Parts: sequence; structure tokens; C-alpha cells
Amino acid sequence: MAAQSGVTTRLQSRKAREMASRHGKEVKRKTKDKLVDIEEENSIGAQYSRRSFPLQHVNDHCFKEIKKTSKTESSAKQKRTLSVIGENTEKGQNAGQKSLQQQRVISKIKSGNSKYRQVKDDLLLVDDLELFKASHDATSVFPMDTEVYASVDTSMMEVSRGVPYDVDDIDFDPNCLKTTVYSQDIIKYMMYLESRNVLKPDFLNNSPSITTKMRGVLMDWLLQVQNHEELKDETLHLCVDLIDRFLSVVNVEMPKLQLVGISCLLIASKFIERFSPEVSTLCYLTDNTFVKSEVLLYERLILSTLKFDLSKPVCVTFLDRFLQAHNHPIEVEYLAKYLLDLTITSAHLMPILPSLKAAAALYLSRLLLLDRVPVWTRNLHYYTSYSQESLMDMVTEMVNLLLKVRASKNQGAKNKYNTEHYKFISTINRVADVEWSLLSQFGDARDAIQ
Repeated sequence: MAAQSGVTTRLQSRKAREMASRHGKEVKRKTKDKLVDIEEENSIGAQYSRRSFPLQHVNDHCFKEIKKTSKTESSAKQKRTLSVIGENTEKGQNAGQKSLQQQRVISKIKSGNSKYRQVKDDLLLVDDLELFKASHDATSVFPMDTEVYASVDTSMMEVSRGVPYDVDDIDFDPNCLKTTVYSQDIIKYMMYLESRNVLKPDFLNNSPSITTKMRGVLMDWLLQVQNHEELKDETLHLCVDLIDRFLSVVNVEMPKLQLVGISCLLIASKFIERFSPEVSTLCYLTDNTFVKSEVLLYERLILSTLKFDLSKPVCVTFLDRFLQAHNHPIEVEYLAKYLLDLTITSAHLMPILPSLKAAAALYLSRLLLLDRVPVWTRNLHYYTSYSQESLMDMVTEMVNLLLKVRASKNQGAKNKYNTEHYKFISTINRVADVEWSLLSQFGDARDAIQ
């Protein structure tokens, strides 16, 4: 009985080993099939990667089965194809409509074109990446058809914009590459904004301890700071406007005048510049007369006093627009900006509208630098909205500034524009040696200076 029992045990053990062996082989076979599937998927992904296809952007409609396999076939044997036929998803077009390029691709696939090759498991891949991209492009035109814009009638655009027939439409752009259609309306709105906060001629009366001479010294110093810190001209002129508006409503004592100046410069630079100067730098430029906490305190005080109304246009903004009326040399722009910088030290010129000062600076610059051309054209009259006669008083003031700058102690503007960057515009003969005879064109202002 013991022998029979031992035989039975051995048979059972052998049967168990055989079953375990068959089970192990089955597991290995299934694992091998899965590895084959993963390997094939990785190889397909690698082929896409070699062509830099953005897999996350590939349209599911690009993959279409070309042959259905039976359920008994392994997933590794299934046949698929990558078609370059994409549905046009552009708005306003029929989603089922095929473009001309797509039809070309279809014909090349059917004819066995060399652009396409059959790889493992009958997977068709696109060799030409450009054709693949073109099939998914919204326009799907190869090459781009530039004639589609030829039918646009632009002959009446100037008339429809309301520009007079004898004025060049500087905002007309047949290529539609710029949004200049609103430029003139924007300038008109800016002229409305500049008229809201016009300073009174006696705006310094609220600060009796501040004289026009003290103010001029401060403005000349701020101009040097602006040049040293390489800030924009818009930042300087906005700073000047903020200072004058603050002085017109708050009684500022003389020891705090420079603190008001650097605080307004900080506010203007934050409003205009991409990167504003550090507060510690501004304090250092005052020879550490003030500390950071004082600057930040006055910054809040100025903003609350002005009710955060900072978006007043400045004269440089108008000048940039007026210069577009003609193709001006760069020297004309530099001289006009030099004249505008000279005006900031004169308190009696601050109540004048920035657009008027910009137009007058451009007029005088053209007069001094351009020969054999009209000083004030129909284009300039239309785009500035100022006639030549309306500019004469302001032009006279600017000529006076050019004459007085020689003996003035405020040399910040002259030194700024006496550099290679500005082509030494402040010291060229036509500017530095302005004669009294020039004033005869605008009226006798010699007695006013003397």
C-alpha cells in the first residue's frame, strides 16, 4: 500500500509540474505578445518623432483603417495607415470639403508616389513634412495664392475715410498690416484729454515758497537724471506735468521740492517704462538727502492728490504723430525734441497745450533744417489741426529759448542733445547761431527778452 501511495504521489507531482509548465509558457507567450505590441507602438512613435510630428495636434481623422482583421488575428498583425487627408475645420467652410492640396495628396497615394513608402505592418507614413502640414492648413493652397487679394477694391478707401483729396492719407495701409484706421480718432481723443487739466497761468501761487527760478533748476536737474537713467522722453514730460499739477493744489515747501520731483519721476517711470529705476538709485542721485520711506510716502500722497489720473498725453506723443505727415530726416525729430525739452524750465509755457507745443517745435525745426520746401504744408495743417498763423506765438517763444540758452545756467537740455546719439543737434550752426533776424518772421520779440 505504501508503494502504491508513493506512485500516486509521484504522478500527481508530475501532473502538477506539467500544468505549471504549460501555465508558465502561456504567461510567457502573452507577455511576449504584449512586448511586441509595445515595441511596435514605440517604433511608430519613434517614426513620428523623427519627423517632428506634434502628436498632440494630430487629427484623429487622419488615421483610417484600410483593412479589418478577424478577431483571431493578433493585435500586432493589424494593418493601419496614416492618411494625410484632413478635414478642413476652418470656420465658415464646409467641414467635408477637401482642398486642392488634399486632392493632390489622394492622387499621389493612389498612384504610389515616391513621397510615401510602406513600412512594417503596412503602415503608410508621410515622408514630406511640408505636405502633411499643408493638408491641415486652413487655406490649403500650395503655393500661397497671392491673387486672392487682387479683387479688393481700395480705390475709394481714402474717400470713405474722410481725408480731403489734397491731403495724403498717412494711415492708409492696403496690406492691412497695421491697425491705423483709428489713428486720427485717437489723436482727436488725446486732444480732448489734454484740454481737461489745463494749468492756470498762476499755478505756482499755491506754493508761495517756490519760485519760477527754483522750479527751472529742478526741471533741469530732472532732465539730467532722465538722460543718466536712459528713461524715455515721455517719462520726463509726464513727470513735469505731475509736478506742476501737484504744485497747483498743494503748498510745497522749498526743502521738499526735490522730493516731489523724484517721487513724480518714479510714478511716471512706473507708468511709461518697462523697468522703472530703483528708489535707492533716485535717493542716491539726491546725494542721499532723502530716504526710501520718504519717497514712497510722497508717492502715495501725490497719487491720492491727483486721484490717480495719470493718463494725460504729453507733447512728445503728439510730435511722434505729427512727424508721420512727411518723411522727415531724423535731425528734424531730434531738434523738435530739443526744443520741447527747453520748454520744461519755463513755467509760463506750461499752461500751453502739449499738441500746440509739439506743432510749433516741428514748424521751427523744419524752418531751420529744411531748405527749398514749404515750412507748413497742407498735410501738417490737417493732421495737427493748427494753421501756420496759430503757431507764431509759440514759435516765437521757442526762438527766444534758443537765444537765451547760450547764457543760461540750465544746460541740461543742451548737453543732452550735444552727443553723437542726437547728432550734436544742439550745437550745429543753424541752431546754436540763431540770429535776431529770424524773429522778424514771427514778430519783434527782442524787446521782450531785454
